[in-house]
Amino acid sequence: MPNGTNPASPVLRLRCQSNKYRPYYTSASGTTYYGDWIAFITADAYVYFEPAVSTMAVTTVSSSTATLRANVVAGSETVLSQGFEYWAGGSSSAQQVRRVASTDDGVTKVEVDGQWMTLTIEDLEPSTTCSYRAFVTTSVETTYGETLTFTTDVPTGIEDEPAEPAEVYEIARYTTDGKKISSPQSGINIVRYSDGTVRKVFVK
Repeated sequence: MPNGTNPASPVLRLRCQSNKYRPYYTSASGTTYYGDWIAFITADAYVYFEPAVSTMAVTTVSSSTATLRANVVAGSETVLSQGFEYWAGGSSSAQQVRRVASTDDGVTKVEVDGQWMTLTIEDLEPSTTCSYRAFVTTSVETTYGETLTFTTDVPTGIEDEPAEPAEVYEIARYTTDGKKISSPQSGINIVRYSDGTVRKVFVK
């Protein structure tokens, strides 16, 4: 089966055994005459159906995450492992991926259980195209679903660094009876600051 494809219907495989027979005749004199060998084929009881694997479109994509989905229907053999493979780049990169992939060559393989598989991958780069496909491995072979792609979003904004607190300074000074003064005077002074606060300050 071509790498990264999904068959429309299961594949039927039969293990067959070849048998032969021939007629013969023994005359009264004891001479035996044989006819030609005739072959016939019988099939034993083993029938192989490969699993059906369908890679589905992602449900959610952000600038750093994506949720992958797939559907798996088991075939005639017990499933040994199943899940997703994903890597950075468009679907053409699948030609560079080994059939049984791992984290080597930029390919990440994650096992996921269940008929309906869901996987959320994180720590992706913004504005990056990635490819992915579902897989199922049995004792016979590994079957892959379609190879699909998604592109992470562009960040919506960049947070500004917190501004340093503005310097607070005195803007006016008054006596207790409300008279504005230009310099500190002995006794209680009422001081108004640039941040809008007002304080009573005692000056010796």
